Order: sequence, then C-alpha cells, then structure tokens
Amino acid sequence: MTTPLDRQSLLRALEELRSEELLDDESQAAVREKLLPLLAKPSESHASAKPEATTRPNILVAFLTTMGAILIGAGLISFAAVNWDGMHRFTRLAWIGGGLLLLQGGGRAVAGRAPLAGNALCAAGVLATGAAIGLISEIYQIQAETPVAMLFIWWAVNLPVLVLVRSSLVALIMSGLFAAWWLAWTGDYLQGLPGGADLGPGGSSGDESVGFLTAGFLGALLVALGYRFGRGNQSQAGVGSCAHLAAPLRLVGFLLALVPTFILGFEDWAEHHGGDLALALWLPAALTAGLAFILLALPGAGVRPLPALLLFINAVLLLGQQYLPADVHYLGNALMLVALPALVALGVRYRDTLPINLSVGWFLIVVIARFFEHLSNNLGGSLAFIGSGLVFMFLGLFLERNRRRWVASAMGEGL
Repeated sequence: MTTPLDRQSLLRALEELRSEELLDDESQAAVREKLLPLLAKPSESHASAKPEATTRPNILVAFLTTMGAILIGAGLISFAAVNWDGMHRFTRLAWIGGGLLLLQGGGRAVAGRAPLAGNALCAAGVLATGAAIGLISEIYQIQAETPVAMLFIWWAVNLPVLVLVRSSLVALIMSGLFAAWWLAWTGDYLQGLPGGADLGPGGSSGDESVGFLTAGFLGALLVALGYRFGRGNQSQAGVGSCAHLAAPLRLVGFLLALVPTFILGFEDWAEHHGGDLALALWLPAALTAGLAFILLALPGAGVRPLPALLLFINAVLLLGQQYLPADVHYLGNALMLVALPALVALGVRYRDTLPINLSVGWFLIVVIARFFEHLSNNLGGSLAFIGSGLVFMFLGLFLERNRRRWVASAMGEGL
C-alpha cells in the first residue's frame, strides 16, 4: 500500500525540484498553490503522523544497540590485550581480524531486519579498527611520532565499509576521522616549520590561529561536500547513492566552521596572539579554503549560499587575525552575530533544519561563554548564581518558541 502524500512531503519534493532547476520559483509557487489545498493540514488529520511515529527511530533502542555494539567491540579488543603475551603473533592478528569481520559481518547480516542494531555493529567495527591498528603496530614495533599516518590508515581501511553499509552513523564517524586527520596533518606541518609550532594552548609562536582557522575552512569544505552529495542523490538513487553522507558531513562541517569565530572572540585571545604571521604558516588554511572554493565553483554544487557564507566568514576572520590582531575579538563576535541569524534564515529558505538547530546550539554556547567571561567574575557568589539562572531562563524562554517556529517553517508546516 502506498503511503499517502502529506503537506511536508509535497513541499520537500517541490523544493528538491526547484534546487535541481527543474522548476523555477514561479512554477514552484503555482504548483504549491494548486496542490496544497487538496491535502489535509497536520492539525486536521493524524493520518500522516502515524506512519512518522511508527518509523521514527526509538532513542532507547538506538542507545541500547549502540552501547551493546561498543561493549562487544571493546571486549574483543580487550581480550586480545589481556592475553597479549600468551598469544602467538599470527594468533593475535587472526583474533583482531576475526573480531572486526564479526562486527562488520554481523552488522550487515542483521541490518535488513534490525537497522539500528546493524548500523551500531558496523559503527563499532569502525571504532574498533583504530584499536586494532594500534595493537598491530605494537606487534611489528611500528613507531609513529605523530597520529597523522594512523588516522589516515584508520580512515582509509574503513572506506569500503562506508560505501557498502551506507549508514549515517558510520558516515558520521568517518567524517570525524577525516577532519581529525586533516587537522593532525596541519599540526604536523606547522611543527615541522623552522622554529617549530604549537597548536595547543599557550603556544609561543601565535600560530594557534592557523589551526583554528583551518578547522573553520575545513568545516565550510565539509558542508559543501554534504550539500553536493545530498543534491546528487535527489535525482538518482540506488547502489551508488551517497545520501547517507550528506547529513553527517554537514553536521561535522557546521560544528567546525564556527569554531574560529568562537575562539577568536575571547578578549584574552588578542592579548596573547599577534598578527603579521609568516605566509608559510597560512598554507594549511589557504589550501583548505581553496579546495572549498573550487568545490563551490564546480557545477552541481547544490545549496551554495550556506557553505559560501561560512567560507566568507572565516576568510574575513583570517584577514583580521593577520592585519588587525588587537581587535580580532571584536571581529569574531561581530561575525558570530551575523552568521547565526543568517544560517537560521538560510535554513528556513532551503528547508534544512540542521543549520537552524546548530545555530541555536552555538548561540547558547556563545551567550554562556561571554557571560562567564565578562560578568561572572564581577559578581558575588550568590549574584553569580542568580545571574546565571536568569541567563539560562531567558535563553530557554526565547528558544522554546522561536526554534520550533523556525523548524516548522523549514519543514513547511507553517505555510
């Protein structure tokens, strides 16, 4: 039996057709005006809500299956670690390889009947691969001064799993691994420069800015990749479908893209980090920004304004850090105030709830961080608690109504 069409599905389909340039704005509006009156509103009929309630993943089931898969993987790896001395070298390899095959094969076997459990087992297999690589390096006495090689091997070995399993959870882990490898390479490159470099707190060279801004440009790159994969799978689906990559890439990308504006927005940053850095330091950030720009310029980029906005914000912040380091914290806060409402507006415009929810989360983090940075130290103990309570209460009241309205607008329920 075919699922009846509801308002939300129709609006999403029309937006997809418009993004694929199969419908222009006028045609989309005309079709929407003609078909929407024929459909019942969500408040008038619960028919569309029932299938959604029955197909929505259960949070408790997801938690139990994920924890179970992680514990199974941890048990397999820990067994090899505990009995390490008593096992032959080839026995260790067989146990590690068999454990990984068990997780991945078991995940594939049960994915058809229990998708949550199957995806959790495959994701646990991806995570256990990292521990397995560490154990194998111990067997053959492989020494690595930096985690760059290990992270890349961890990511590359699991690429077949990413393609075959087509799980959003696996794609999220793989996106995080790729980002971690890229940033580890950035740190390795900076430390290899004459005089060394330190991306951690308290670095003496002031080039922590490069690491954070590289993370920002990497976020824009991942967001652009996410929209490209999502757009490509609207017109074709099947074995080669990459739709499961779209949301995880955008999630990791949005989280990374606003890191520089948040970090450089602290007032103490300008006191300890100078500008006028050597051009060689900016190579990782420039390379990442260039790749993001090329990706946006190529045909079929999908939703360009969102990643383009993130790319522009980080480019402006880079120029501010280089040429106006004493005032970069003002620039960081100003750009954050511009970015968050713009992401909400673009999320509503392109029917995407992810930037809306993440913008709300970033807004909470920024307000809380700036409150404790500037006000809490000037208040007494009890006043600090009262002030903190008022801040949290205000944010809760403000977001309770507005976030729902923004998400409803993005999903087409408010039309």
